[in-house]
Amino acid sequence: MYYAGIPMPGMEWKQVWEIEENGYFRFHTFGLEADQPIEKRVFEMRLAPEVTEEIVSLLKQIDAYEQRSILTQWSLDVEGLTLSGSMNGCVFAHGIDVTERIRALIPIQNFWVFNSVDQSEAMGYCVE
Repeated sequence: MYYAGIPMPGMEWKQVWEIEENGYFRFHTFGLEADQPIEKRVFEMRLAPEVTEEIVSLLKQIDAYEQRSILTQWSLDVEGLTLSGSMNGCVFAHGIDVTERIRALIPIQNFWVFNSVDQSEAMGYCVE
């Protein structure tokens, strides 16, 4: 994993995703090129109403937050609630691993969610 303040060239160092009430989902990532942040990947889709409802429900009921870590922190804004926590995973809602569940519901490769470790590669951060 990469812990320093400046990511290596070609490395995704930030992922942003948004879900709207109508199920519109937007995912985009950022890397560095010539020391300037650039958008790398963009993925948009419409989620089924039941998927949107399940994800929002999980996000509103996260049990673990405000953890400290040497890794980058995640932050979440959902319906007026702001949470943040460590990118070490361990984010649960009523005993459900939120990262695993969201990854199962939204099929995006190298989707960190609340854990910078890519589950298929077992390595941190995405490098081209």
